[in-house]
Amino acid sequence: MLVASRSALRSLVSLTVCTSLGLGACGDMGMPGDGADSARSDARTDATSSSGSDVVDSGVSEIDVNSPPNDVPSTTTDTGVAMDVRGATDTGVAMDVRVVDTGVAMDVRVVNDVPTDRPTTPADTGVGPVTGPEARTRAEVCARWVVDRAPGPSPEWTAGSSQCAAGTVASATQPAALRILNGYRWLVGVDPVTIDNALEAQQQSCAVMMAVNNMLNHTPPASWTCYSAAGSMAAGSSNLALGTGAFGSVGLYINERGSDLGHRRWCLFHQLGATYFGTANRASCMQVFRRNSGASTPNFVAYPNPGPAPIETFSSGVWHVQEARYRFSSTGTVTVTNAGTGAAMPITMNPVAGGYGGGNAIAWRPNGWMPAVGTTYRVEVRPTTGMAFSYTTTPVMCP
Repeated sequence: MLVASRSALRSLVSLTVCTSLGLGACGDMGMPGDGADSARSDARTDATSSSGSDVVDSGVSEIDVNSPPNDVPSTTTDTGVAMDVRGATDTGVAMDVRVVDTGVAMDVRVVNDVPTDRPTTPADTGVGPVTGPEARTRAEVCARWVVDRAPGPSPEWTAGSSQCAAGTVASATQPAALRILNGYRWLVGVDPVTIDNALEAQQQSCAVMMAVNNMLNHTPPASWTCYSAAGSMAAGSSNLALGTGAFGSVGLYINERGSDLGHRRWCLFHQLGATYFGTANRASCMQVFRRNSGASTPNFVAYPNPGPAPIETFSSGVWHVQEARYRFSSTGTVTVTNAGTGAAMPITMNPVAGGYGGGNAIAWRPNGWMPAVGTTYRVEVRPTTGMAFSYTTTPVMCP
């Protein structure tokens, strides 16, 4: 969930997430170190922080994700800074790990935590699904949730004849990873994405490098074992995970607790285009720089989702909204109330940088309380600049 710099900046970070919801890795995020120190046997996630300081990550899964640009070209030019890394003049946003400014990212560049390549307001091509998230029933949401989270294949990948070989990806791996990704996208009301098998070679090269070197890097050095230009290019435009395969990585990206939620924001970007999940020995590289400019555009994207929301989606403890049709600043005020009693629910704002997943976002955490199953919460968002809006969300327990 990291954002890569499009012109010349790129950041690297690692964030650890705990195993959750049957994905094999849920929990708090830990703090990996940079360079060799970032190698860990557990699953980790890689992200960047605007300050470049270490982020406390007490979890077990590591994810390294580039935060691609809002305007992603079809061809990557490895000229900048990776996503999870901080950019020039603290231009990145590391997520649960220390930023190691080592590379080149692709299409996004963030300077002073302000993206320099912001997309213009998207064409008004739709309002998302015919039935929006708030109009769904608990039964409808739970039926989809159970189906989408059915386990993926095991093994997902079989090693090749040599250490650096791409190996063989099981035929069910891409459909399974895509199913759970699109399940989360359906919850928040954005269009599904597809798999582009033409990306297989580069994404596999990326995954093999991460697995063999046992660390995450959006700009892997040429000295790395199994280094390749194609793999390096993919690393600079992908969400990266170590310690879990393609299927398990999706839940880690979505439910991360990193400072900027970069992995989550890219997975839920309403104009995310075709992807491919490179996978090799519990390492994964999910392409996130492709863009679908024809995707429908909801007013905003919120996670946990409006309407009935599986209680597991509240597990990270961080709620957020991100831009879509409504354009707004990354600062402002948020009010959460119990819709039944009118009681105010205390929250703590969780500052995030712009540029990840299509634009700005506002995030917060419940302060001293846990979302209760069956209780409806009204969320009112008043950005410093831009559209003010509100929605309700109701945690539900699915079988």
